[in-house]
Amino acid sequence: MNWGLFRKFSDLQVRPTVLWHRPVRNTAHGSIAVRNSSADATNSGVKAGVYKEQVMKWHRNPQSMLGRPIDSVFPKLHHSLQGIRPGELTVVTGATGVGKTTFLSQLTVMLAEETGLRTCFGSFEVPNDILIRRLATQLTSIPWESFSEEQLLIAINRLNSLPFYLMPFFGSTSTTKILDNLARMTAEHQLEVIVLDNLQFFLSGQGGGDDKFWIQEQAIHSIRSFATQHQVHIMLVVHPRKPPTDNRGTVVQELTVDSIAGSAKVTQESDNVLLLQRIRNIARLDVAKNRHCGCLAQIPLSFDPATLRYEELASKKLKAKDDKGPSDPKEPPRANTTSVHSHGERHWDLDSFIL
Repeated sequence: MNWGLFRKFSDLQVRPTVLWHRPVRNTAHGSIAVRNSSADATNSGVKAGVYKEQVMKWHRNPQSMLGRPIDSVFPKLHHSLQGIRPGELTVVTGATGVGKTTFLSQLTVMLAEETGLRTCFGSFEVPNDILIRRLATQLTSIPWESFSEEQLLIAINRLNSLPFYLMPFFGSTSTTKILDNLARMTAEHQLEVIVLDNLQFFLSGQGGGDDKFWIQEQAIHSIRSFATQHQVHIMLVVHPRKPPTDNRGTVVQELTVDSIAGSAKVTQESDNVLLLQRIRNIARLDVAKNRHCGCLAQIPLSFDPATLRYEELASKKLKAKDDKGPSDPKEPPRANTTSVHSHGERHWDLDSFIL
């Protein structure tokens, strides 16, 4: 066996990760690697002029660089991401029970009603009937126990009238089956946003040990390719590694991009990474990666358990700590969002935001 040749094929097929190479598996796509290699040899490169028209178009119309607005639901998140763009992959993570599904269902169903955003929600952990019960409350702001039968029927019909679709799967489902179904739905309904909740649940039971990590890498790669090919925005929920807790089970350490399970491949393939935090009963949404413009943010949130809705808190209530270290930024955060840039961090005292 020519191990060196197989390893070259492996390098062409997968991006470097913290995991070791798997050249034997990757040679299943060896013909693709050879074809790509030949194409690269034939097309030795392009010059800047090839992209002149597109770049000039962006300069003449800067708005064309922005994504679909989400400011009607979460204005600070919109300010950071500058909308949601087709062809992008957004990874959302947070500890178990922090409210990832609730946050995404609120965002997508309200955008579907307010802006006509064509959405497909794939809920592999929460059954669709339970998800619809939550959506009815989020859409109407009527607590579940307060619904009359007539109000509930109106809410369900209202949901049914929206360009909001649910995937017919639950639990462990092959990535190929999911993406084949999404390809048909995208063609039929012109989907703009797809939510997959969550990666670990639909991959559960499909491998163990080393195979488990390989299957996850392939799933991430396929989902990323689907978003690009079909020009849809995919929001993928990925569980983090178990965070440190105190003796009462309370999370005591904030999540980072490195907290995401399989983080090397997941964060590398993603365009955006959102971290839903809850430290000492304080909720916050962090934009931890933003490939489009690099604008990161820490957005404090409040949550209403009756209506199952999140709301961004006014950042003017935040009190900056007197941290005179050399990494302090010279500029204050913009647009009422606690921004974090590559030149330093601003730390905020969030103790007043207890839900």
